[in-house]
Amino acid sequence: MNTPYVSSVRSSPYTCCKIDPSLTLIAAGSSDGSLGVYDFDLKLRYALTGHHRGVTCLTFNPVSHHLVLSGSDDCHAILWDLRKKQAVFTARGHNSYILDVDFHPHGSVFATASNDETVCLWDVRSGNKLRTLEAHTDAVNTVNFSRDGTCLLTSSYEGHIRIWETSTGRCLQTLLNDGTGPCSFASFSPNEKYCLVGTTEEVSLWDLRGELLRKLPEIGRSDYLTNSVFVDAPGTQFGNDVWCVIGVNEDDQLVLVDVDNNAVLETATLDFTPICLDMVDNSLVVCGFSEQGKGYLQCYETLFE
Repeated sequence: MNTPYVSSVRSSPYTCCKIDPSLTLIAAGSSDGSLGVYDFDLKLRYALTGHHRGVTCLTFNPVSHHLVLSGSDDCHAILWDLRKKQAVFTARGHNSYILDVDFHPHGSVFATASNDETVCLWDVRSGNKLRTLEAHTDAVNTVNFSRDGTCLLTSSYEGHIRIWETSTGRCLQTLLNDGTGPCSFASFSPNEKYCLVGTTEEVSLWDLRGELLRKLPEIGRSDYLTNSVFVDAPGTQFGNDVWCVIGVNEDDQLVLVDVDNNAVLETATLDFTPICLDMVDNSLVVCGFSEQGKGYLQCYETLFE
């Protein structure tokens, strides 16, 4: 696994990061409530302020890449327009921290997941709330649209993962994750037949009927969990048919796992505690903090040798 080609260090911890779909920008949120948008040399392009507490999550609009959505501990989500360098609107509808955000693949709707146990759907054009889902009985920490936008995946500290019909808000399936601790994140597999689930103990792969398929080796930590992502790596030495997942272990190492063979392919040791990672094609970004409380943001131009 290649070493990072560029790093950024700041006084306050980074809390979340995201690569834009066109592979030109990286957005990173901070515990001080600010949002920075960088090029791939980590030169600051846009500095956005508007949240009153730490930024917890963010994402780019999949259609209009100049739109960025951020969620915060201040209970609000803000839609930003990078062209105008200002907020489009603030979505107010939760009464506790926002823990995750995601855009519908058409870019016209976004979802917010909150510590108040609900998920809200919002109209991008008007800023109006479209629907509230009484989703779980504990904090909802993941919201993830399917690729066609028909379904919504949520996870909660209660230990359940749920799949919802986007158009009606009807719960289609509840996946139980009993005995493995509270869920910290969940995401669809590339073919959307499976679900990657993180808990306080492990990262595992489930089918959408609720059957545990396998536990991924060497990913997951008992003290703090970051997210893991599927790696789309066409043309690499691992071939086009290998499913890979990259995450972190309790030793602050990046770990690349071959899901099909349940084997660790590569590891790389970080010099900070990772909070979040994102990958588009072969570009990887990781953010976190050091023991001294400084924020770290690192970019890997390519994951593979």
